[in-house]
Amino acid sequence: MADLASIAAALQHATDKDVLAAFPAYTRQPLTFELNALERILFPILKVPTEALIRLLLRPRRGAVGGLDQAEVDAVYDKEAAGYDVKHHRTTRGQDLFWRRAAGWLVASAPEPRPRVLDLCTGTGLTALEIVRVLAEHGRTAEIVGLDYNEAMLVGARNRREFKSSSAISFVRGDATKMTGQVPAGFQALAPASFDIVVQVFGIGGIGDPVAVAGEALSVLREGGRFLLIDMHRPILGLPGEIPLPGAWVRVPRYELYAYADTTLPLVLSRLWGWRDPTLDFYLAPLVCREEEGVPYGFRLLWRIVESERWWFGLPMMPTCRLLLEKVRLDRTEYERRRRILTLIGAEPS
Repeated sequence: MADLASIAAALQHATDKDVLAAFPAYTRQPLTFELNALERILFPILKVPTEALIRLLLRPRRGAVGGLDQAEVDAVYDKEAAGYDVKHHRTTRGQDLFWRRAAGWLVASAPEPRPRVLDLCTGTGLTALEIVRVLAEHGRTAEIVGLDYNEAMLVGARNRREFKSSSAISFVRGDATKMTGQVPAGFQALAPASFDIVVQVFGIGGIGDPVAVAGEALSVLREGGRFLLIDMHRPILGLPGEIPLPGAWVRVPRYELYAYADTTLPLVLSRLWGWRDPTLDFYLAPLVCREEEGVPYGFRLLWRIVESERWWFGLPMMPTCRLLLEKVRLDRTEYERRRRILTLIGAEPS
């Protein structure tokens, strides 16, 4: 398993030019930074009402939070499944609809007459639902498979009334890090090269081995298939959000980073959702490659977009990333280069 903490540590000390080119400087720096005298007074004051509101509205779990292994994350979603839809809509200020609908627009624009779609970490089926809604507006259909590790979340998806009349949607229990070949007992195995599109909207942060997820997504995609990944992303100091005030636009990049490191990660992501910082995942996934019957395959980066979205109190202080990759054949030189980068940072998949 590729441990994210050890990968982050390796990147902080990286000197290899290929590694430095693959990971922008901000991804190789720690989240923490030294506050100046004014910030030491002002930032904690601003943080107090935000955290109080989070505890009141979202009720994140109390007690110690462990290493966020699969058993711990599974237990979190056993508990959260019943109220997941409302709570996730609330934590994202309703913007989760926009991100999930982006998956629908991707499927609706697919060149395949009836694309086969895999919705990874489908949860209660919210992304699958938006895909169906967008397709309906275009008079199109798709075959959709929703896969999730947590059975309680899948019960919510299977019981969703919008899916009752559809024979083109199925929900299966599976492990996103082991979807092909020999899978754990009780989990669904998927055939290699059997999907046109894989989408993973707000799911990668709950998995400890994102390199394995990207590798399995690559495996189940047909050549030319697309992989859409959307999740949280750390604030970028040079690209902050802008707060509109009368007669002025205000930027607070250092507070964005402080709030993400001191509130969002420990209180909302880790304690509420069993989540890690997914930032590195968006740079690891494009490097993943594998051989299929002696042919090297990997991802071609189509686009990567990071934007500060309007979450808490309508302020643009919580970035998300949208990544779109395409499965392509690689020449041997590029294949070996990618494997070398992953090996140097300790992320080479087993």
